[in-house]
Amino acid sequence: LDSANAHDPGVTTTSQDIIPDEQEALGTALRVDQAGEIMPQIIFTRDKSYLNFPMLQKCEDQEKRHLIVMNRLQIQYLVRSTILFDVAKAAGYSLGVVTALLGKEAGTEAIETV
Repeated sequence: LDSANAHDPGVTTTSQDIIPDEQEALGTALRVDQAGEIMPQIIFTRDKSYLNFPMLQKCEDQEKRHLIVMNRLQIQYLVRSTILFDVAKAAGYSLGVVTALLGKEAGTEAIETV
């Protein structure tokens, strides 16, 4: 989040001329992105439980910022939350445990290349 642009209308207001098809496409994209940000954050949190690897905290913090942006956009554009929230959390937890057991770079590799 760039605080220098915090009050820029381009990032704080919603266009009033979005047609229904565009609103629907935007809603779908934001829900998919939201679910896609939940899982990595949880994976890194799980990895940190098993591994002492300083980069994991940096990665987790980055994913938290991504999720904040997705959540703000969801509110800004009046988009409902993903119904896959609980699925994403469970999958992220499971993948975090598995990747932690595979080694210190497995989780990062899985998240950044998939």
